[in-house]
Amino acid sequence: MPEEKKANKNHSLDNLRYIADMALEQIKRLDAASDSVDSKAGILLGFTAILVTITLGSSTPNLNSPLQLLLSYTGTAAFFASIILNILAIHPRVMRFDPKLKTLVEKYISEPPRDTLASVSANLADAWEHNHLVLESKVKRLKWALWLVVVGIFLLIVDVLVVAPMS
Repeated sequence: MPEEKKANKNHSLDNLRYIADMALEQIKRLDAASDSVDSKAGILLGFTAILVTITLGSSTPNLNSPLQLLLSYTGTAAFFASIILNILAIHPRVMRFDPKLKTLVEKYISEPPRDTLASVSANLADAWEHNHLVLESKVKRLKWALWLVVVGIFLLIVDVLVVAPMS
């Protein structure tokens, strides 16, 4: 019977190590995904800034055409809103990197490995959940920023190709 308990403890310790390893791997993947979203938002931000510059510098809407004014200014406003959402997507938010190493040493140095791994695994899971929510908000803002650019381009194309020739 004592050997069976020892075998169960070893399996339990192995399971905890596996869980901790998986949690660390998932956090690394989440960090990489966050970096990817930041890169995409930066590229879209630069592209949108170029579109704003071209839009403001190249054409002046006909003041006698309310539809042309509406399309031109709404398209440009969509670009500006996209820029704001891109900045919000890139803006760093508080990501959790748990557990803190100092806390590990202070709190768990004299604890059995099983207790340490159980606590650390739970902490890593909490950190992953928090960081996943941060990533989801970044992705959501990036998607809206992209759609605003598409809407802005569409409105300006309609303005230039359809409404302007009619004026």
